Amino acid sequence: MSTSSTSSYRSWKEELEAKIVSLRNYNLSGQIVFEDTISKARGGYCDVYVGRWTRQGRVVYRVAIKNLRVHILQDRDFVKVWTD
Repeated sequence: MSTSSTSSYRSWKEELEAKIVSLRNYNLSGQIVFEDTISKARGGYCDVYVGRWTRQGRVVYRVAIKNLRVHILQDRDFVKVWTD
C-alpha cells in the first residue's frame, strides 16, 4: 500500500469511527443479551443473531443482532457508503 493510499485509508477509517461515535446515544450495551451463539443468517458484511432486549431485568423485546465483521473496515466501498 502506498503512502497516499495509507493516509487515505486512515481518513476513511477516522470518518467511520466518527460516525460510530455519533451513534452513542443509541447505545444499548448491557441491555442486549444473545440467545444463541450460532448465527441465524450470514451475509458478506455481517452475521445476524437472535437476542433479547432487557431493561430493569425484564425482557422487553426479542431482537435481531447484526454483528459487523471486523475485516469489513478494510473494504473501501463499504466504508465509503457510511462516510458519504
